[in-house]
Parts: sequence; structure tokens; C-alpha cells
Amino acid sequence: MSERAAPYYCPYCGDEDLRPSEEGHGAWECGACNRAFRLSFLGLLAAGLRRDPEHRPEPDHTQREAPR
Repeated sequence: MSERAAPYYCPYCGDEDLRPSEEGHGAWECGACNRAFRLSFLGLLAAGLRRDPEHRPEPDHTQREAPR
């Protein structure tokens, strides 16, 4: 069994000053912004990620372009 991957950057400030927290598995602390956070694996997606160029989301027509 291999070790778990560690985060490289704080999700809040982007700094690299991270250390494992004493709060338990998956908990990390950032020394730069003084925040604590937890990482966890939620599971696999049922359909997976679609990378099919034919399948594109419908465009959002609710926002209009500014007049020129």
C-alpha cells in the first residue's frame, strides 16, 4: 500500500506552507493564512468525465453582450 497524496497548495491562499493537522486523517493547516481544511475522497462518478466533443453543454443565453 502506498502513502496518500498530500496537497501542494492551500485551497484558500495558494501558499505552500502546509502541514498535517492534529485533527485527524485528511486534515491540513496552512501556516500562511492560518486556515485549517480537510481533504476527502467522495467516490467515483457514475458516468465518468465526458470528453466527447459532440457532447457540449447548451450555451447560456441569459446574459447579453454589451452594445458596441
